[in-house]
Amino acid sequence: HIEIPLQFHFIFNPQNRVQGYVGLGVSINRWMTTQLKSETNGVESTAKTYNPKKGTQLAPVILAGVNFKLNEEFSLFIQPEYRPVALQKQTNTRLNSVVVFLGMTYHL
Repeated sequence: HIEIPLQFHFIFNPQNRVQGYVGLGVSINRWMTTQLKSETNGVESTAKTYNPKKGTQLAPVILAGVNFKLNEEFSLFIQPEYRPVALQKQTNTRLNSVVVFLGMTYHL
């Protein structure tokens, strides 16, 4: 699974060390198949497993978050996101999922 997020943020207090923000975006996802290895009576076999989500999908994202500036270069963030639907070529699938990201950013 590969994901590329495209997001636009509105930062409430950009001069503070602790910055709150809200935003909208879209997540571009590429789902792939995986391989399953098994062994029966000493004989190893490999098979591709079926992934029903295989293909490319777009998911609109509604987000909010908090950014903690550690210094001028580094900051930590926590960002909950809500994804109401996934748009795929074959089907439009209801997700209703909440994803929470915890990460570190480096500013050049």
